[in-house]
This record gives sequence, C-alpha cells and structure tokens, in this order.
Amino acid sequence: MALAPYELEDLTLKTLRATRAGMLSEEFQLTLLLKPAAERKAAALLLSDVQVTILKLEALELAAIRDDLVANADELEAGAKDLKAKLENLEQVQEVVAATAQFLAIVARIAALAA
Repeated sequence: MALAPYELEDLTLKTLRATRAGMLSEEFQLTLLLKPAAERKAAALLLSDVQVTILKLEALELAAIRDDLVANADELEAGAKDLKAKLENLEQVQEVVAATAQFLAIVARIAALAA
C-alpha cells in the first residue's frame, strides 16, 4: 500500500534526522577520524547538506510538494530503507556516505521542484 503524501514527508524527515544523528554520533566520528582527509571532508560536506535539506523541507508546505512526493514515492521509500540499513553499521563510513548522498539526491529533486 502506497504511503500518503504526509507519510512520505514524515518518512523523509525522519530518515534525514536519523542520518544526521548517526553522522554526529561518537561511533561515526571516531571511525571517521581514521579515514583520509578527503573522505572526512566529503562526510562533513554531506552532513552539512543533510542539515540544509532538513531545514528546507521543514520550511516547505506539504501542499507545495505533495505531487512531487507522490511522484517519487517508490524511490523515497527504497532510499529510506537502504539508508536506514546502512546507518545500522556506522563503521562503514563509505557505505553510509554513499547511501546518504543517494537519498539526498532524491530529496533534492522534490525540494528543487517546490522552489
């Protein structure tokens, strides 16, 4: 059964907030310290993108993005599921970063279309 637009919005924000929390966690940060500088920088920039996307989505009215949420529902649900699975193993920094970037790309289409 397909999620309603408000449920898709809720799923998206919950996933982004969980991602932010995971990337700010002690476990992720300590693991990240052992990575090369380029990887640390990429993760930091991605974390910033997560925060900006959360703020943008919170500022948008559901009515403004309803059709875009519905049009991207399958990708949002699959991306959220994949990202949630990756966040369960924060020591796999590259996998967390890749899944986060992929999910942000889906969400960015929705936020960009509403602007």
